[in-house]
Amino acid sequence: MNEDRTLYLNEKKGLIVRRDGPSLWITEKGIAGRRIPARFINMVYIIGNIKMDAGVITLFSEQNTPISFMNSKGETIGIVMPYNHNQLNYYEDQKRILQNERYIERFKEWAVSMRREAQLFVLKKVAFDKASTFISKGFRES
Repeated sequence: MNEDRTLYLNEKKGLIVRRDGPSLWITEKGIAGRRIPARFINMVYIIGNIKMDAGVITLFSEQNTPISFMNSKGETIGIVMPYNHNQLNYYEDQKRILQNERYIERFKEWAVSMRREAQLFVLKKVAFDKASTFISKGFRES
């Protein structure tokens, strides 16, 4: 059951992300922990240096959820894509994506467009007048 939600994990002192069964357990110094079921997330952006278990990455791989690692400038520096050799109908496509520069570039472009879409969605909720300007004149990251 994928709810088409994106999880953004930003670098913050005292932030720890752990796997707790089929969920994430996120703790922050001085704040009560939060549980987030992985099945509700369809894309993950990890920005900066986050303290987390390797189990978090495998949890999203098991859920077929891609992860994008970004530096503090918002530039993608790495991508984790689920890979399952047991699903024969996906095996060749996944293998091709991991070996072909053209497909890697297409995935990066898709990830950037999804990030822009999420950013515009947030802007519409927070400052509709600025969002309308971006929608009419275009939205480009520098």
